[in-house]
Amino acid sequence: MRKSGMSDAAILAALRAENQAVCEPPLEVTKIAAGIKRYPAAEAAPPEDPPREPILAPWLVRQSLVMIYAWRGVGRTYFALEWRTRSLRAANF
Repeated sequence: MRKSGMSDAAILAALRAENQAVCEPPLEVTKIAAGIKRYPAAEAAPPEDPPREPILAPWLVRQSLVMIYAWRGVGRTYFALEWRTRSLRAANF
């Protein structure tokens, strides 16, 4: 509510309306509204994460997880070992 820029009176009115419509027995919304006032309204959106460095583009970027899946016996282990070796040597795959 604070994040969307609602005033204290609007927050209290919204809490009272929701309380009356939903809660049985009704809650003490003035204490809840007073607790919400403690938090500052959001000024701006949080900063976006910077783009991550590709290790083996487009599959593997730094600080990510990759799952290699295939039928049994087709060489997942050898593929992963080769992938690791090439990434350490910075060679093209």
